[in-house]
Amino acid sequence: MINRILRAFWPGVAGSPLWAVSRRYAWAVPVVALLSFLATTLEGLGIGLLIPLMGTLLATQPTEPTGLLATTIRLAGTTDPNTRLVVFGVVILGFVVLKSLIQAINTMFIAWVDGRAGNDIRSALSLQLFNVGFPFFLDEGRARLLNILSTEAWRVSDALRTRFKILVDAISALVFTVLLLIINWKLTLIVVAGAVVIRTIQVNFVRRVQTMSDEVSLSNVHLAERMVRTIDAIRAIHVFNQEEQEHRNLAVASEGVRRSLFEIERLSAIAWSMLEVALAVLFIGLLIGAHLAGTSFPILFAFMVVLYRFQPLIRGLSGANIALAATEGSVREVEWLLDPSGKPAPPRGALSFWRLSGPIVFDRVSFTYGSAGKAPALHQLSFTLERGRTTALIGRSGSGKSTVVALLCRLIEPDEGRILIDGVPLNELDPRSWRAHLGLAGQDVDLIDGTIRENIEYGEPGAALDAIVEAARMADIHEFIDDLPDGYQTRVGTRGLGLSGGQRQRVGLARAFLRRPDILILDEATNAIDGLSEAAILSLVRDSGWQPTTIVVSHHASTLAFCDDGVVIDRGTLVESGPLLELAASRNMSFAAELNGVRQPTSRQAQ
Repeated sequence: MINRILRAFWPGVAGSPLWAVSRRYAWAVPVVALLSFLATTLEGLGIGLLIPLMGTLLATQPTEPTGLLATTIRLAGTTDPNTRLVVFGVVILGFVVLKSLIQAINTMFIAWVDGRAGNDIRSALSLQLFNVGFPFFLDEGRARLLNILSTEAWRVSDALRTRFKILVDAISALVFTVLLLIINWKLTLIVVAGAVVIRTIQVNFVRRVQTMSDEVSLSNVHLAERMVRTIDAIRAIHVFNQEEQEHRNLAVASEGVRRSLFEIERLSAIAWSMLEVALAVLFIGLLIGAHLAGTSFPILFAFMVVLYRFQPLIRGLSGANIALAATEGSVREVEWLLDPSGKPAPPRGALSFWRLSGPIVFDRVSFTYGSAGKAPALHQLSFTLERGRTTALIGRSGSGKSTVVALLCRLIEPDEGRILIDGVPLNELDPRSWRAHLGLAGQDVDLIDGTIRENIEYGEPGAALDAIVEAARMADIHEFIDDLPDGYQTRVGTRGLGLSGGQRQRVGLARAFLRRPDILILDEATNAIDGLSEAAILSLVRDSGWQPTTIVVSHHASTLAFCDDGVVIDRGTLVESGPLLELAASRNMSFAAELNGVRQPTSRQAQ
């Protein structure tokens, strides 16, 4: 039953990605239909009573109607004219009041359903973003996703409201058609013929608008791409004097949106103009037909009143169908994002992880970004990260160090090989349980638009202020925060741009330290911090009594000087691994020489 209702109300939705949302509100369709039928029927009854009312005023008694309407007219003729005017006037007014009340209830009900369904669509899109694997975001542009969430989702909600409008207008048109047939079936045939012609004109315009709908979606994505690029690169734009060029780029993208929207408006305007002409022709044809048929004035008056109320329904149906066609591109975009097929799945695993008690082993791990045919980022990589030791990942940019980090965080999964945690394959561990024991600080710090405290406790919501302060001290940023007017309640601004690069990195370090994780990953986490503070930070971690298994990615020899072991990677393959001072690094002699020049024994090694 639900399937049939949805197929009739929204063709193609059954089985589509929007099905899960739409089916929740299938019950609302017959409710809206019933309320619309009641409201229009009451209005029709009121209009029907105009015939005997006009007959009384004109002292004539029309004889054309048959059936119930004829019976009403005959009964009216048996009553006193003055009484008839009062009674019929009160009854008509009662019908109008009741019809208006039902119509208002129906309008509010549609608004409620539309709001709830729109919220469910946006919620489903948000949930889908967290239910796809991280590689999806490496392949898809931010602008397209942003456009779907901020624009296309609202247009799909508008499409739902438009379909309800079509339902209401279609039922009202059906009721009025029946009433027209009752009043005068011959004139009704002229109306039906005109409606067929209007529908034929409308179909042609709907198809053209549907094509333009895809153009609007594409131009919106292009504009969003330009906006995202401008915001992300605003500093570079100013530094390199590219304001005029970027302004021109934005103007060109905006012009594309304008042209696409204007084309839809142009087609709509032509359609409306042709509709006006068709309705005028229909009106004149009815007058001529009524004259030739000798229709009495009360009958013609009631017929024209019904037709007058019928006309906006034709207009509404025509406009709604064109508006619906304009949202087809948006519907396809939303369905694409909601559709899980073709998108990478998030990491799975059922085993809970409690704490690290042994080594982390990479066993012949391979991984390739993107489509087949690309060079692998990692190839048959095997090495061991000993528990409680600090290991440096060494290699030039692009050698695969960040891919190793992404694999450990289970943002991506190996194409081949295994990562063993205490002898258990990492892909068998529950990802949330595993990540709860990770602490990550990188060069690109992901700060939220909130306070410094909110950013530090992001990984440990509700952490005590003392713990937050201790983490900030370890990251060598407490004194800076304490000197701010609002202290830890100071807002960092969008993406943390209210802080310097080094300050953002220290906040990221404090966030990682607050968790006291079993595995601490520092991915170029101190490249914006001066060497002395960098050394002090790593010394504080080591001397605090907290001994995490630490992975360090850095090009700074001073940072690597505090590491126990090293893993040298070149173009995704292992060169060698082992205690840092013992690495021959024959393929990386210049780096090894620099490292040995600054390497100092740690307090633990001196012992």
